[in-house]
Amino acid sequence: MSTSTIPTHGELVFDGFRVPAGVFDFERFQEWIHGDDFPEAVRACYIAGHVEIEMDPRVVESEMEMRGIAAAAGDSDRHKRLAEIPTPLAGELVFNEFRVPAEVFDFEKFLDWVNSDEFPENVRATYIDGHIEVEMSPEEIETHNKLKGAVHASLWHWNSQRQLGEVLEDGARLVHPETKFSAEPDVMFCSWAATESGRVRYAEQVKGSNRFVQVVGSPDLVVEVVSRSSVRKDGVLLREQYFQAGIQEYWQIDGRGETIEFQLLARGQHEFQPVAADADGYRRSEALGGSFLLTRSLNRAGRFDYRLSGRD
Repeated sequence: MSTSTIPTHGELVFDGFRVPAGVFDFERFQEWIHGDDFPEAVRACYIAGHVEIEMDPRVVESEMEMRGIAAAAGDSDRHKRLAEIPTPLAGELVFNEFRVPAEVFDFEKFLDWVNSDEFPENVRATYIDGHIEVEMSPEEIETHNKLKGAVHASLWHWNSQRQLGEVLEDGARLVHPETKFSAEPDVMFCSWAATESGRVRYAEQVKGSNRFVQVVGSPDLVVEVVSRSSVRKDGVLLREQYFQAGIQEYWQIDGRGETIEFQLLARGQHEFQPVAADADGYRRSEALGGSFLLTRSLNRAGRFDYRLSGRD
C-alpha cells in the first residue's frame, strides 16, 4: 500500500488517552511529547517510526483531573494540527505492550487488524473515518456487564416469542463501508425485513473462510451501555455516526448514577430524537414493535439486579 492511500487525518484514543496520527513522524512526535498537555506520568519512546508508550491509566487520569485537562486536551488547536499530519507506513505503536500497526488509519487495514487472530478478544475498537477508539479497561460488573447482559437477555426473549429477526450480543462487528465506520455495539437487532431487503448482510473478512464476523449495512437497532471510558464515544461520536449509518433506533443506557439513564432514540429527519416515556415509564420502540421499561433493584447480596420489561 502506498503512502497516498493512508488517511491524512485521525487519532488513536486508548481509554480516553489521545494519540495523534502524526505521532509516527519524528518531528511531530517531539512536538507532542514536549507539549504542555502531555501527561508527566506517561513515558514515550520513538525508534525509527516505532513508538512505545507506557502509562498507568490510574495515574494519568488523576493527573488530568488535577490539571483540568479534558480527554488529554483533545480539543486543542495544536492537537488537531497534529492529527492532520499524514501517517507513514513504517513502524507501529505499542501502548502498554498492546501493538497497533501504523496502517491502522486505513479503513480496510483496520478491519484486517481487528478481525485477525492476533487481535485480543477483550479489546474493543471503533473506527470513525480515521478516528480510532480503543477500549482496553475491564468492564465494570455492576454498572456495565450485568446491565448489558440483562438487556440482551430480555431482547432475545422478546424476539424469540415474536420472531422479528435476530438479536446479536457484543462481539459481532458492525461495518458501514459508505461512511467508513466500524464498531462493536453491546447489542444489535436485525429484522427479517432488513436481511431480506439487503439492508443488512453477514460477511466474511476472509473470503471463502465460511467465518462470518461482520454485520454489514444498517441494523434496525443498536444498544450501547456507557462506561467511564466511553462517555464521549457513546454520547457524541456514536450517536452521530449511527445516524449517518442509517440506524433506525439507538438505545443509550448509563447505569453509573443513582438512577438509570435510558435514552431510547428514534431516527428523525436530521438526527436521533429521544422518545418520551408514557405515564408508566415505558418508551415505545418501533423497531421492536413494543414498549420497554428498564429498572434495577438490589439482590440478597446488596448488588444490582436489572430488568428490561416489555409490553405490546
